[in-house]
Amino acid sequence: EAARDLFGDSTREVRQTINAWQAVGLGPASSVLPKAFFRVLNPYACTGKLELGEVTHYGVQTWDWDFGDGNTATGPYPEHVYAQNGTYSIRLIVCNAIGCDTLFRPRAIRVDPFAPCSNGVGGSQGLACEGYIHLTKGRRFLPWRESFTMKITDARAVQVNITLMDLKPGFDTLFVHDGSSANSPLIGAYTGQTLPGDGTFTGGRDGIMLRVGSAPGEHRVRVEANYHAIMNEELGPPQIQSPSTVVQGSLVEFVSLSHWVLKHEWDLGDGIIQNGILASRRFDTPGTYQVTLRGKSYSGCVLSTTKEIHVCSDCNADVGVPMLAVWPSPSNGLVEVVASLDGEAVGNLSVYDMLGKRILTYPHQSAPSQRRQIDLRGVENGVYLVRYETD
Repeated sequence: EAARDLFGDSTREVRQTINAWQAVGLGPASSVLPKAFFRVLNPYACTGKLELGEVTHYGVQTWDWDFGDGNTATGPYPEHVYAQNGTYSIRLIVCNAIGCDTLFRPRAIRVDPFAPCSNGVGGSQGLACEGYIHLTKGRRFLPWRESFTMKITDARAVQVNITLMDLKPGFDTLFVHDGSSANSPLIGAYTGQTLPGDGTFTGGRDGIMLRVGSAPGEHRVRVEANYHAIMNEELGPPQIQSPSTVVQGSLVEFVSLSHWVLKHEWDLGDGIIQNGILASRRFDTPGTYQVTLRGKSYSGCVLSTTKEIHVCSDCNADVGVPMLAVWPSPSNGLVEVVASLDGEAVGNLSVYDMLGKRILTYPHQSAPSQRRQIDLRGVENGVYLVRYETD
């Protein structure tokens, strides 16, 4: 607005304010090196379909995958199906304008329809045959401790391979124990530089414990590892123990010898369905019968096997000979035993060493569905004979 001053009329004052923002990019499109990361959600798989999770996205422009079977792919979540059974390692390379980063997971997935275990980790006492462990602490000025125990049902050993260890010397610790507690024997310890044995450790049937600790300090702690179980028995289709030829009118007992089976379903013919480790039926009519056992494993695989039973009115049958079933074998020390005759009888279950010395005896009544657990955890490792003795 015009104003009058000592020098006369002034010119009109004009003011203009510009209030605007404009983003200006300086340097490359991304200024942070990407960090490769992914999880295998089904480390122990019935079928060959791979399930991926938590794949790195932030600051990533390209993803390059190597699935360990000669096949590769690109993109954050590629689909892949393994054509053959086996154990496979997976490599992921992520890149942007700054550079690339690689994550290699050895033994990342095992494809096997004879799966004795579940997918993932079922808590500190899991059923997973193979899996992935991730122990981490964010930036917080507090002391921190965390542990993880891998104790696998029916495994005779557990092996752990530490694949990543981001620890600060003088602040952080890592201990590996052969067993499921901090009082178990120490088989590895972080010394400020590295771990013995290239980070691979094997524990017994009581599992392995990892313990990570950090003194107060605002730094990150990260430990990653893969583990897998060494199982007690050879994997395969369900196995049936029973007589093959029986006399008409006989009551026949069937026993599943596959300890990896979580759920048993028997088809005994003529529409007779039973569940459980044991099944039995009476065959009143001569002929040939198909008995089928369908077993469901911890990982959801369903497998089956069929056995022929010949029923005759006048023949040399198997019935009358004691049937003895012992499982699992090899065992972790607790053994299930079924001994049965055609009818009921009272006798003893005895355990002998290979020199013929009897070391244990249990009274036992032979009848359908009669089971006994024998505890051999107090004897030395080796081969022993189980005998059913009647008067």
